[in-house]
Amino acid sequence: MVAEPKPEWIERIEAEHAQLRQLLEALEAKLGADESSPVAWGASVCETLDAIIPVLERHFAREEAAIAPDAAASVFPKLAKNLGILNRHHPRLLAAFRDAAGLLGTPDLDAEKVEEVTRRVRASIEAMRDHERAEAELFDLVELPE
Repeated sequence: MVAEPKPEWIERIEAEHAQLRQLLEALEAKLGADESSPVAWGASVCETLDAIIPVLERHFAREEAAIAPDAAASVFPKLAKNLGILNRHHPRLLAAFRDAAGLLGTPDLDAEKVEEVTRRVRASIEAMRDHERAEAELFDLVELPE
């Protein structure tokens, strides 16, 4: 049996999930890099954060437009509540990555701030992965109308 093709909006969101996974892996690698020069380390990590933030902005906007809980209530009534919960995560997740980038932009970046930024970014990465996993599980439950 051939699987039904997914709607374009789901394919687009899944492609963005893959892109975000790659960016988060790159960010993790940079977090573990040599911290002997906090400023150079910070510039490297900030470069990846600067790449992640606009992708997150577009991705969250796409998700919110495509699967808004109000619109989803008529198509996926059982899932609409969960969609609303997941959509409410977006501002917090985006703010966490922006805040980390802001900490890296300070000229007084030292080992103590590197440790704080590393902790915050790792927590943000884990929260983002949990969020994407929850969305993927939700998408797996979606039965598209014919």
